[in-house]
Amino acid sequence: MTAEELWAEFCSKKNVDINTPYEAWGFGGSGDDVPGRLAKLVREVATKMADYANEEKGKLLKSVQIISFVGVLVLLLSIGLQTYNIESDRINKGVLAVTFIALIVMAIVTLYVTGLLEKIAGNKKLTNMTDVMALAQY
Repeated sequence: MTAEELWAEFCSKKNVDINTPYEAWGFGGSGDDVPGRLAKLVREVATKMADYANEEKGKLLKSVQIISFVGVLVLLLSIGLQTYNIESDRINKGVLAVTFIALIVMAIVTLYVTGLLEKIAGNKKLTNMTDVMALAQY
């Protein structure tokens, strides 16, 4: 339904002349500060929605954070058990490599869900240091 059709329906129900000027997106009310009140209302609603979304996100991520942390500990334990009191020629290097890669992935996931990865990425000193270390390897 178009704005014109809605206006025609409104006019017929409210006994308003159809030629009365209107604004399709008018907020209503009177006074000089109608736009200011609308802006305030929009800010309040947006803030409440953002707060609610952050609260729900925190609830959902809490279990992921715990599982990720436990996963890192289990993988560290696994690497320890694979190498503890075993001669270097008897260590299954393939399994150890896969476990180590899984540890790195799980550590990155853990840093991400706890928000630490974003803080690390935002730390200019640390990112500059890693850039220098990466360039030094070439």
